[in-house]
Amino acid sequence: MYHIKTTYHPSGRFTCMERHENESMWRDLRGELFGNPNTAGFYNAVSQYVEKLRSVGLLASFDDLASRVEE
Repeated sequence: MYHIKTTYHPSGRFTCMERHENESMWRDLRGELFGNPNTAGFYNAVSQYVEKLRSVGLLASFDDLASRVEE
């Protein structure tokens, strides 16, 4: 099972991270999920990844921290 979270950097870039349920460290995901300045492209990639994990029963949690950032 995987825990997924999104983060936002003040530079304007979004990153999606994952952690296996028995691990303590988060890992940055690659491709459009890492350091992406394009909000729409980032969330499209996140949506696809989360749905992929959910469809095979591997999604433990999803926390969209990036959307909670106050501008």
